[in-house]
Amino acid sequence: MLVDEFAQLARLAHPSLPRVFDVGVTRAPIDDVPAGAAYFVAEWVAGGRADARPWDAAGLWSVAADLAGALAVIHAGGLVHGDVAPQNVLVGDGRVVLVDLGLAGGSGARGTPDYMAPEAFAGIVDARTDLWGLGATLVRLATGAPPFGDGVPGLGERVRRIITAPRPALPLVPAPLADLVRRLLARDAEARPASALAVLAELDQIAAVVAPAVARRAQPAIGPAPAPASWPGAAPVVDAIARGLAAGGLQLVTGGPASGARALAEAALRRWRVAAAARGDELPATLDGDLEAVVAALGVEAGPGFGARAARAIRTAAPPVLLALGELGPATRELLAALGRATGEHRVIALVERAPAGTAAHAAPALDEAGVAEVA
Repeated sequence: MLVDEFAQLARLAHPSLPRVFDVGVTRAPIDDVPAGAAYFVAEWVAGGRADARPWDAAGLWSVAADLAGALAVIHAGGLVHGDVAPQNVLVGDGRVVLVDLGLAGGSGARGTPDYMAPEAFAGIVDARTDLWGLGATLVRLATGAPPFGDGVPGLGERVRRIITAPRPALPLVPAPLADLVRRLLARDAEARPASALAVLAELDQIAAVVAPAVARRAQPAIGPAPAPASWPGAAPVVDAIARGLAAGGLQLVTGGPASGARALAEAALRRWRVAAAARGDELPATLDGDLEAVVAALGVEAGPGFGARAARAIRTAAPPVLLALGELGPATRELLAALGRATGEHRVIALVERAPAGTAAHAAPALDEAGVAEVA
């Protein structure tokens, strides 16, 4: 897995990413490194940490543009950095370089606590988590302290502040840049900028005010990623699904292929997990897949009464379950009926093209002409 990841990193090219020269596996032991260990050889960045010096408004703009460009390339490669923080931003040769890309793979909560997004504490690390890290790093460079306090004792108190405390004021940062930083620190990931490329475009727009004498940054030649679950009409559906998850039971989400039903369900799950992390609840990974994959993971075999037995196994499973059912057959109808009748602490989202007659469901909103125009 690591060799594959390092090979992907070697293909990334941006002035603010270290160049990777070689990727491989050790053939013999090297000191305490055993044979067969994955390695990569990258360029040496001779500068110091970005947080070891003060930054004026133009310098802060430059750091933001360099890092946003680097993140855009990382994300376009299907990777996530996972630990965008001041100690991983080095200064050298008139540029800042984002290092320590070894966290790009794996799962679970990871990162530097003072600079982790709320959802990262719930084990959700994606491109928008990196955007939070970018905003938190800019606050550190602008103010000399992490966004929610320096030297906060205990991880629990740090998490509480990150999830509940007001976002920091930035009186010495030009208003357009300060507004962008505050939106990068939106607790709801859906409210952050859509992508690192969108951040780079916005920085270009405010450059004349913030850093008129600084050279503009060329946008990487990649396409911007769409912002999940942010199209017109999506927010109320996400809210309703999230409320249903908090209450427990079955949530039906209807919509055919490319309707966005999965994006709505995943956004609601993310919101529920962040709220659970804030309470200190244990957060097992979501069990996600079609019916065959889910029942196989739970050890349910085919045979008479399959739907009822599958429903019983799902109800007693610890993790939340995201079921992609598509068109309904007799077994899936039996399963949904059993899950709908049951009460308890189970949390199940079922994605179906059409809900059974008389069954309440959350419908993925179709885009009308005005909605398409708003997205464009």
